Amino acid sequence: MVLREMMFGLHDEFEYYRCASCGCVQITNMLEDMGRYYPPQYYAYAEQQDQYLFPRLSHARVLARRCLTNLKLSRSSLIREFALHLGRGPTLPYWLQLFPKPVFTWKRVLEVGCGAGRHLLTLRDCGFNRLMGVDPFVPSSISYDGGVNVLRQTVGETEGKFDLVMLHHAYEHVVDPVVTLRKVRRLLARGGQVLIRIPLADSWAAGFYGANWVQFDAPRHLFLHTHRSMEIVAGLAGLTIIRVEYDSSEFQFVGSELYRRGQPLHCGDNSVSVEERIGCAPEDLRRFGERARELNRTKQGDQACFVLIASSEKC
Repeated sequence: MVLREMMFGLHDEFEYYRCASCGCVQITNMLEDMGRYYPPQYYAYAEQQDQYLFPRLSHARVLARRCLTNLKLSRSSLIREFALHLGRGPTLPYWLQLFPKPVFTWKRVLEVGCGAGRHLLTLRDCGFNRLMGVDPFVPSSISYDGGVNVLRQTVGETEGKFDLVMLHHAYEHVVDPVVTLRKVRRLLARGGQVLIRIPLADSWAAGFYGANWVQFDAPRHLFLHTHRSMEIVAGLAGLTIIRVEYDSSEFQFVGSELYRRGQPLHCGDNSVSVEERIGCAPEDLRRFGERARELNRTKQGDQACFVLIASSEKC
């Protein structure tokens, strides 16, 4: 299949093919220089000033966040209600609740392909204090207050052991998925867990919109995995998938409708939203949201979270 670059409206064409065995969609010819397709305005590398992300939490609120994260209190708990009252500010990311082993705030966390480090800053403001990110494409290494460091390097250059290794919409960008996962496996501490969030090529939206599916994102997305292809690459890397949670949103419809009209995601006018550009009324957006939740429930959403552990530690 032939896919076009649509995020920035370059319309360059790239050939992709689908694996007959596992359904993974991958680019036919790797580009030697991807710089043209990761300009300064690319969302993951756009400069982020710490003070504009979230206000820093008071000590009491950090303690409240630790209660919510570490104790996993029930909704009916009065302690939880008190913690929620104190902890107003950045909400706990939902994916932090997906792990079979609780991720305590003192655990060592690494994010691979972290961009400017937004997810790490979210964890910092939830009370985590051993946070590190790596990304070879950031202009330079970044040090945020609270001990959050983003290093301009690859996962292969990273040393140490980590209790949680995260890849938030970065795995689809890597040149060799198996090699990358093997490097991630090497960095896992005993009992460590891996979180991979990716778009899925066997989703309803990918089938319905075809080449206009917004998450094909040629040529930046090199591999568009399926549930089956993730099982294969995980096994080859010595990892086992223990949970899959679908988390697609209305963006699968809004962005794809934009591409179907031949319009880029970035139009140079930030005052006009994507919804306005496709004539999406509030009731349409609500309908898209309901449809996304339905697709997630039936495991047809266009993106998902995969939780993995070392195969040798499989129960």
